[in-house]
Amino acid sequence: MATETLFPDGLVSSVNYVSPALSDFDDDPDTTTDYGDWDGNGNTDVLLDFPTPTGNPNIGADLQTIRAAARKVDATGENTPEWSLGIWEAGVLVSVIATGSLADNTDKQIISGTFNANILGTADGSALQVKILQTAGGTGGPTARRGLEVGGVEWQVDYSAGEVNVPVTGIAATGSVGTATVEGKANVPVTGLEATSAIGSVLVSAEANIITGGLGATASVGTVTVDVGAATWEQEGFRFRNDDGTEITATWVAAQDTNATLEAETNFRLRVTSVVTGDPDPAAATLQYRKVGDSVWQTIQ
Repeated sequence: MATETLFPDGLVSSVNYVSPALSDFDDDPDTTTDYGDWDGNGNTDVLLDFPTPTGNPNIGADLQTIRAAARKVDATGENTPEWSLGIWEAGVLVSVIATGSLADNTDKQIISGTFNANILGTADGSALQVKILQTAGGTGGPTARRGLEVGGVEWQVDYSAGEVNVPVTGIAATGSVGTATVEGKANVPVTGLEATSAIGSVLVSAEANIITGGLGATASVGTVTVDVGAATWEQEGFRFRNDDGTEITATWVAAQDTNATLEAETNFRLRVTSVVTGDPDPAAATLQYRKVGDSVWQTIQ
């Protein structure tokens, strides 16, 4: 696994901001001094694009985090601004990951939410958008309304490290490499070693392709070790979905890992997330069900 922090690279839309710009939102929320400027006429919202992460966001509860700087404006207003933080894709809501209200002051406050990347319709995260919506407080009379202004926003990404290529080639006569160590999926070509050259060992802690060829007379590779660890395959989560749209637009019946009650003869979808480590043997996944009160599970063929 690896981590990185991404900032917005596109301002998709906004409501009740005065001349907003991407530069109002693409900063570190902890240090930002820039905010969108509330126009004083209602609840605010802003929808932001993010760049594609270096690797696919990892699936798992609370691995992905969105953080944003927010503040109240108009100290004379009596209302308390409330907010929601949503994950969107292609202009469509995927999930609201957090809600709350701002404390009764005008100082910067950090709002945040976490989510599981299995809610994304695009596995590499390239379609992810974030909407910060003021849900209450911005309407009413002049002595009541208070706006919510958003500043810097960030996505703290937990992602899968990409493939690593480690070429070990062209080592001259009597030259040597003591140890080559690689963590992550790797291709390790060991080629073109001249006479009497050597590699002491190649240690790869994950999936690896070790390729040898073109070794000169008496050239050698001392040891190649691939440590993949124990292989596991387990169900990480499930979520019921209505059969009412595409992979992106279909609505959810309930929150993740929450049982649902559905009418008989109703089509529905079930998304199941499996977490695999190492390189387990191939296996056919099965889906089972049972009636409430029954003790025996039935396998769907």
